[in-house]
Amino acid sequence: MDEQEGKLKENFGICRFCGQVIMVKAEEDATEQELNTLATDKCECEGARKWQEMQDQKAFAEAKIKEVCANETVRDVLISQVENIQRNSFRSIQITTEDGVAFAIRRTTTGKLKIKAKEITVVEAEA
Repeated sequence: MDEQEGKLKENFGICRFCGQVIMVKAEEDATEQELNTLATDKCECEGARKWQEMQDQKAFAEAKIKEVCANETVRDVLISQVENIQRNSFRSIQITTEDGVAFAIRRTTTGKLKIKAKEITVVEAEA
């Protein structure tokens, strides 16, 4: 048993979607909200499964954004908008930096999130 696991104790949480009471392992000082989140993570009801998929999708999107975007400000803005795109508040967001890199998050018609980074080459001339 590792050191972290020794600090966990069994407790009960309630699924946010179906109300089922589920036994979970959590830190001794875990709040009710944390216990309920752990219970929702373990529950197998339809609402919890959809929520779990969204959490997995969000974690994947955040990891990819951190991987492709070195600009901290842009990265923070993109990450802050993942949930809005998931909740259908809007379909996509794109930010183009001063150095000509465009970063985008887009929700596909199947509900997947696409993360894109591309360099934009602009040729401009003035006489």
